[in-house]
Amino acid sequence: MIYVTKGSPAYLAGIKRGDIFIKVNDEEITEANYMNLLFEKDSYKLSLATLNTANNSITANGISVTVTTAEVHENPIYLDTVYNVDSYKVGYLVYTGFMSNYDVQLNNVFAKFKASGINKLILDFRYNGGGSVQTAVYMASMIYSTSASNVFLKTQFNTAFQSFIRNQEGEGYFSQSFTDKITDEKNPLNTLAQINSLGLTDLYVITTRNTASASELIINGLKPYITVKTIGTNTHGKYVGSFTINDWDEKGNINPNHKWAMQPIVLKISNKDGVSDFVNGFVPTVNLEEDIAEFLPFGDTNEPLLKAAINCVKGISGKASQLKSTSMGFSVIADSKDFKPHSKEMYVNVKLLNKSK
Repeated sequence: MIYVTKGSPAYLAGIKRGDIFIKVNDEEITEANYMNLLFEKDSYKLSLATLNTANNSITANGISVTVTTAEVHENPIYLDTVYNVDSYKVGYLVYTGFMSNYDVQLNNVFAKFKASGINKLILDFRYNGGGSVQTAVYMASMIYSTSASNVFLKTQFNTAFQSFIRNQEGEGYFSQSFTDKITDEKNPLNTLAQINSLGLTDLYVITTRNTASASELIINGLKPYITVKTIGTNTHGKYVGSFTINDWDEKGNINPNHKWAMQPIVLKISNKDGVSDFVNGFVPTVNLEEDIAEFLPFGDTNEPLLKAAINCVKGISGKASQLKSTSMGFSVIADSKDFKPHSKEMYVNVKLLNKSK
């Protein structure tokens, strides 16, 4: 398990990050059957196993856990804490997705960081596949600035649509600045909270190939303004976004008889300097591959990627880059989100984007 969602049946059953299971309902997992075993049943008996790094083996340990599926709404704010590192106050946030319904809670975390006087921030995006562009704007404003005179992102559509929108809305439609408030998605004129901004000059981001879309937007959008160092492996390389298209009537009401919507890729997003097209993702400042043989709980300062990030804060990134994975051939290759639609998405709220012009 790379991590377990808080409040989920697996979490309540005591399953934790780093646990390994090799059988589901007493059937051994293979490349041919894992989809059926993991995604088509309502109840699961998971047979756990132990990783032996001495002989590169995984063996059953006789422990099993039974879980039953349930609808779970994941809070992307998995962990937030503050460390004293030399002369610095360092905030650490494990954030698993840019979900707009948790924007105010995210802002409250930054209020705690601000009250603690943090001057460095480590964002753990290793399993963050993206989400709301507007939430990324809010987070960037929390990290750096609420000044509306500074552009955070620019959008580019195809030539025909770009020209049409320019004539209808003006050039301001294609850029979005930092902001000082969080607004209601359904009514952008309604302010939900004032942004708690830290005014930081340094940011450290933990990344893997699962770091995508809105996560990469934070890195790319802040680079023209502050020093951003990444720790881990290359990010995913997704810089495009989408609109959700429902069956609307002329008054903007959604037809309740239609249960489906479309979310086509319609634009690409750059930072204020026009940097985009990073198809291979962002190369890490400190290259360190995550390995399940070294999994520790989030927030443990001996966890390799967090330890490397803290070393960066200390200014000893050279030592961090020499940390070696003790890979036994069990490196993380995917997470469960990869098997769901829109697992690595970046979507734009049309009403809020129009408001930013």
